[in-house]
Amino acid sequence: MFCHQASSRAALQDCCAVRQGVIGSAGQTVDFHEFRYAVASGIFSQQRGEKVRRYRTTPLADRLKTEPGVFDVIKIDIEGAGKSLFDQEMPVLQRFRFGVCEWHPPMMAGRQLHAAGTGAGFEVLGFASQWIQYDLRRGDSLASPLGMLWWRNPVPVGAATYPAAASG
Repeated sequence: MFCHQASSRAALQDCCAVRQGVIGSAGQTVDFHEFRYAVASGIFSQQRGEKVRRYRTTPLADRLKTEPGVFDVIKIDIEGAGKSLFDQEMPVLQRFRFGVCEWHPPMMAGRQLHAAGTGAGFEVLGFASQWIQYDLRRGDSLASPLGMLWWRNPVPVGAATYPAAASG
């Protein structure tokens, strides 16, 4: 779902548009395995669903090229493939005011994600480790196997052509 900034009085449908599709590098396909009660996809494990549906991927830049201005937030939770967005789609990521991204070694470790974000000029607001293969009693760490990092983009690209977020 891509959400443009909205006034405090607008209904959600007035400010957001849902666009279904699979984001990824150009010319690739992703398998989604359908089970009785779930749909799964992953780059780290083999799935064996009752049905397999294959979808062609679309680069994020291609998906957003007809959407003007700045977006409020992007959430990246694509099982380690977030690295491709930071490597190939940085001009698009710079159109978002805020971002949240899951890190997933070996594709992108926490320290790599932190460096990519700060290298892009993003202000890292925080991060949190996830419990899988990590004892959370140790505290949050960029060295943990999985986690989430969130940031603020102080100067979103296109901000001059799109109004700032409404306050109140």
